[in-house]
Amino acid sequence: MKDVKKVKRIKPELRELLDKFLAFEEYQGIFKQFAEKLGYDGDDDSEIKNVLFIPNDAGEISFSISGMHELFLEFQLLTELTDKEPYKSLLTEYPEAIQNI
Repeated sequence: MKDVKKVKRIKPELRELLDKFLAFEEYQGIFKQFAEKLGYDGDDDSEIKNVLFIPNDAGEISFSISGMHELFLEFQLLTELTDKEPYKSLLTEYPEAIQNI
């Protein structure tokens, strides 16, 4: 499985953003698909998310599949854009435009 690999550790200052990322409704199906690639076939949301991370003894965590890292970068970008004009106004007026961005 080529896209299952340890990715860079998640910086502690990104933990709050990571919590928002994990709660983002539009990504829940993708998280489940990634967990299935890693061998988890259940429906427990907490367990799905646990499968997607690799903790270590120092309390640091990494993604367990590269697609999660890419999705997190996408989420960071979208979060940045939704706080800046003209995207902020556009998304306030037309929230469905997020798919086009």
